[in-house]
Amino acid sequence: MRKVMLAALLLTFVLIHTSSASTDFTFHVALQNSAIHPGEETVLTLLIENDAKLSGFVVNENTSSLIPLLTTAKNLRVELDDSNAPFEVKSANPYMVGDLPSGIVARVAFSIRVDENASSGDYTVPVRLKFSKVTYSLVNGAPAISYEDDSDVEYVHVSVERKDYDFSISVKNSELISGREGYVKIEITNTGSNSVENCVVMLNTTPPFKPNPSGLSAYLGHLSPTERKNATFKLFVMDGAMNQSYPVTLVIRFETSSGIPRLITKTVGLKVERVDHFRVVDVKSFLPAYVPVPSGMEIPGVRGYVSVRVENRGENVSDAVAYLKFENRLMRAENSPYIGQFSSGEVKELLFYVSSSAPSGRYRGTLEIRYKNELGDVEVSEPLTVEVIAGSQQPLLTEPVVRSIDVGSVDSLKLNIRNEMGVRVENLRLVLVSPERTITPLSSTAYIGSLRSGESREVAFRLSVSDQAAAGNRSLYLLERYSVDGVENLISISEIPVEIRSGERAIQLVSIKSDLVPDETGSVELVIVNSGNRTMHDAVLELDLSPPLHPAGSSSLMGLSGKPQPSYYYLGTLKPGMKAVARFRVDVDKDAGMGEYPVSLRVRYSDEEGYTHLTSPITASLRVVERPLLTPLTIAILAAIVPALALSAVFLRRRMRGG
Repeated sequence: MRKVMLAALLLTFVLIHTSSASTDFTFHVALQNSAIHPGEETVLTLLIENDAKLSGFVVNENTSSLIPLLTTAKNLRVELDDSNAPFEVKSANPYMVGDLPSGIVARVAFSIRVDENASSGDYTVPVRLKFSKVTYSLVNGAPAISYEDDSDVEYVHVSVERKDYDFSISVKNSELISGREGYVKIEITNTGSNSVENCVVMLNTTPPFKPNPSGLSAYLGHLSPTERKNATFKLFVMDGAMNQSYPVTLVIRFETSSGIPRLITKTVGLKVERVDHFRVVDVKSFLPAYVPVPSGMEIPGVRGYVSVRVENRGENVSDAVAYLKFENRLMRAENSPYIGQFSSGEVKELLFYVSSSAPSGRYRGTLEIRYKNELGDVEVSEPLTVEVIAGSQQPLLTEPVVRSIDVGSVDSLKLNIRNEMGVRVENLRLVLVSPERTITPLSSTAYIGSLRSGESREVAFRLSVSDQAAAGNRSLYLLERYSVDGVENLISISEIPVEIRSGERAIQLVSIKSDLVPDETGSVELVIVNSGNRTMHDAVLELDLSPPLHPAGSSSLMGLSGKPQPSYYYLGTLKPGMKAVARFRVDVDKDAGMGEYPVSLRVRYSDEEGYTHLTSPITASLRVVERPLLTPLTIAILAAIVPALALSAVFLRRRMRGG
């Protein structure tokens, strides 16, 4: 415990005596090699010394241990400012040195590329130094150590000097492909301070390059300082070369102005491209957006095409066949185009029909070509990637013009077809398909033929809606087959919304009157009104009767089958809101009881286009009443019998008196 207290008192004593001391950081920066040459890539090495000094610092046996801490440049970073320099720094800049104590020299190397057009002369380049320094202070009587950021800027001098004889090399164009012969265009610049004569450039190579003797050297002749000339070489690249750069050596022979021969060698990298035998030049796809359909419907997916232009970059091949496959199982190529003879350098266009039930988006396909090489062996190319775009919209815009159909009717569904593609559509055929059992297309096909871009055409389909159909919105599906750009039998699908209505073409029973008694023929009078919104032509009212009621004049045996017996009344034309009166004669069985008997009535009519419709049935009742005691017949009989009886009584009375 006494040792701890002693150490604390000692530290407090040190800090009290050094609280007024300060550190002055000074750096000395020098270049190890200051001469550089235009166009070269070299390394500039900086020598950096920390010359930090303390002032106002009391040194004794207790404070000397603090000197290294206070004079060290912590976390030193060095930046070579090349913004206005004749070179560009290629290595990491700034460079992390770390901690640099006072009196220590650090070596910092920067890789640079000197500008080919740099002018000769001296250049001043700033060197920026950033670091942290340790400071101390007393806070509320207690010692405290902190870090402060600091910086310094020093300058070095760089001298750009031209060599007496030197050249810079630049590859301007390289067409080197694995397994093929190609050309290399190289630019040679005289970066020396003297002119050269009879300059000859020769190319020395190592595998995978094989030089062509006819394109191994180039004569440049006279080259003045900063003058540029091009040399072209022909090289063959061996099979198996990788996608990378390979070194070649340029041997430059020349003579000085005094006729002395000289030789300089330069190394340059040549990029080699490894390519497949075949290359995809262009891909054009047309694939309409897929519309999901209910399960169980026999509707194929959309059918489009993918056109791929392929270049043969290798040897001549024969009996070539192309295959296209997709990673997505919802897409399938339906054909494999036969190419046949495929010469080197030739470009072929391959057409694939593609069926799809995939959502809109981008999909990846792979193209393979099977062929026979010049020796007759069968080979398969490396897979080539093909991108196919499934459309986000329909190529044909289908809009219903008349989309409402009544329950129990036959009506027209009118559609407006508009070509939304930028090209002409040929041989357009339409097929309407219904997933509903209660909706039956009577005329399910239509042919439009040609449709220009932006052009519209109206088509109509006849639909029959069952009496059992429920009112509401339904969906039908339109299959569209057409040709585009000479490609035939393309298929797209459109969903057609249809509204099934009830009661819009209906009748209402206004009143019913009847005079029916057992074992007699009575009369029935009905008053109906057209409560729909369309005119009914050649309307006929059908009254369905069931035993004990029968149409007048029919046999009662017909009712034994249990089926209703219809009776008809012609109404003619009924406009919306128009009333009509129908009268029927009805026979009543003699055994009919008193009460109400159900009947059904509906109207059969024709629309404006001549198609027949039948309204929904209306159920009503006819009342059969008891036979009255005095009917017109019995009154007539009594009127005839009473006078006869009176005459008979008078006659008998006279005979009795005469007898």
